[in-house]
Amino acid sequence: MMRRPLPWSSAAYWVLASHMVLGLFAFPHFAAASAGTGALYVAIGLILFGAIVLYSVLGLLGRFPGQTVVEIQRHVLTKPLTAIIHVLCAFLLTGVLAASHALFADLMATVVLQRTPKIVIALAAGLMALYGAWHGPHSLTRTLQILMPVSAALLIGAFVAALFNARWLQLIPHWTGAELIGRGIWKESYTMLALYQLLIVFGWLDVRRARPWAWGGYAVNSLVLFLCLAASIGALGVPLTAQSTWPGALAIRVVSAPGFLVERFGYMIILLWPIAHVLFQATLLLACAVGTVQSLGLPHRYLRPLMITAMTLSLILSSLFHNSAQAFAILQRYGLPLIWALILGVTWLTWALAAARKMEGPPLETWRAPQGWPEWAPPMGVPPGTTATGRQIEGESRRQPPLG
Repeated sequence: MMRRPLPWSSAAYWVLASHMVLGLFAFPHFAAASAGTGALYVAIGLILFGAIVLYSVLGLLGRFPGQTVVEIQRHVLTKPLTAIIHVLCAFLLTGVLAASHALFADLMATVVLQRTPKIVIALAAGLMALYGAWHGPHSLTRTLQILMPVSAALLIGAFVAALFNARWLQLIPHWTGAELIGRGIWKESYTMLALYQLLIVFGWLDVRRARPWAWGGYAVNSLVLFLCLAASIGALGVPLTAQSTWPGALAIRVVSAPGFLVERFGYMIILLWPIAHVLFQATLLLACAVGTVQSLGLPHRYLRPLMITAMTLSLILSSLFHNSAQAFAILQRYGLPLIWALILGVTWLTWALAAARKMEGPPLETWRAPQGWPEWAPPMGVPPGTTATGRQIEGESRRQPPLG
């Protein structure tokens, strides 16, 4: 059974759904609190840093088309080390899921659903995310193809409308020092965690052909991030942006357009943020389960139980957060070092070792899915002529594809 790849264009939608979603509306708060009037330099620095990370992700996966980062690291870093890394990543992703539940519930309870208990909001979003991850990347991609372009276009429109009501002189950036600007970039670098989804899901893509689409999605994300910060500072000013918990949402709420289809842009949050949040959580949940199953060599029947377990634990942990400030503080204090060590550091190390040893995977067309697995299920990197356990298929060759 030949495995069914994702279309090349889906790379753009996966980048849109995974990058910068976790703290978009709160990003202006941290940028203004860290760098003051130099907040726009924080956005530029974070965009450039994200471009470097995405370049390394595409460079690594481009050497091994049709394989996830777990399969690559099992070849490059050995199987035991890969298993340890991705089991730790699973615990990290579960904690980030808990933080995202708390942040989303706090935002919706503050802006839209003031009388709804936060745990109810988190539970509803978590169940929808679990439903999306349950059906695998192909069904999830079809949803992303419809919703993410619309969400991105409406968000850009809302932030542009907020800029028309802005005080333009407040948008002029001032250099406040490399230390303060660097601190702002460091605090927001936890958003690079979202690239873990790409390291897993891009195993269903021919990355060499999907590369332009991935960069297109990143360009749109970068535009949304920059407009969010500019609209917040222009509409609220630097001091109020630094004091507000959700300045991006507040900047949209103060905009009115009488006679327009949506006269109060605050309703954009009702339409857009739940969509982006649920899709982000679904991609993160899918990547968490796939990474754990592949790294431990478990049968595919463990995928969905792992999704349920991760979602249940994340909802329990999210109930322990008192507010969004506590969630952000824990995420930045404890999550940041782990993200740099387990995701960014290991990815760069794997790419460097593969390049130094001149290791490359076989063409995408030569791989087939393991017998008895659903067409979307991992692992995908099974050489022709073998099953998932390495047993020879009758009538086919035992020869292993070259890896370097």
